[in-house]
Amino acid sequence: MNSGSPFSEKQRARISGIHPVLEALQSGVWLDKIFVKQGLEGPNVLKIKVLARERGVPVKEVPPQKLRALGLLPAQGVVAEVSPAPFVDLENTIAGVYEQGRVPLLVMLDGITDVRNVGSIVRSLVCAGGQGLIVAGSRTAAFSPDMVKASAGALFHTALHRFDKLDSAVKILKNCGIKVVGLTEKTRQSLFQCDLSGPLCLVLGDEEKGLSPILLKACNELASIPMPGNFSSLNVGHAAAVALFETVRQRL
Repeated sequence: MNSGSPFSEKQRARISGIHPVLEALQSGVWLDKIFVKQGLEGPNVLKIKVLARERGVPVKEVPPQKLRALGLLPAQGVVAEVSPAPFVDLENTIAGVYEQGRVPLLVMLDGITDVRNVGSIVRSLVCAGGQGLIVAGSRTAAFSPDMVKASAGALFHTALHRFDKLDSAVKILKNCGIKVVGLTEKTRQSLFQCDLSGPLCLVLGDEEKGLSPILLKACNELASIPMPGNFSSLNVGHAAAVALFETVRQRL
């Protein structure tokens, strides 16, 4: 899908200054996160916050010392980090998959903030033949060079989609004929009892909190991974791999 990065994996690309960041938002540059100095106000700062919200770009208000600790040079108190890969339109991705005669397979992440876990999930998704990852802008690990490394470069081989509210993405998926299955311990239905052979989006949540109540209600089905051992905790990256390759097994 995505063929490359706009910058070296060793160095994070940043845009500094109120006007440059505003211009980046208006021109469609793929921003991963925006840092704003606490207490900074003004019409253009407000525009940045409004546009960022519309595009699902997280805005973090931080004290000057925090910006310095992060190694950022806070020109005018506003710094944006550029995403190593572009975010694209979900409906276009799904339409493209159908046009290719393929069966959609996507993964949605709800509040997973560990870079290594997200990278591992992306790697499994691509290996399983999946076509897209859906995340919440403010509740997912940053798409940094570290994540590129954790995914073994797989991040550049799948379509990335970011939403302010994931239930909006669920509506699009359902309208496109895609079943949404949430992985959770809050159900007796085994993953292996689910029909995963058709158009599918698997939803995974934070290891501690699990899926949010809104997504639990929004999913078509809920499924759990049977764990007959005496230790019933599975890393979310491993859980994703189990679910994705159960999908592969059923489709083969």
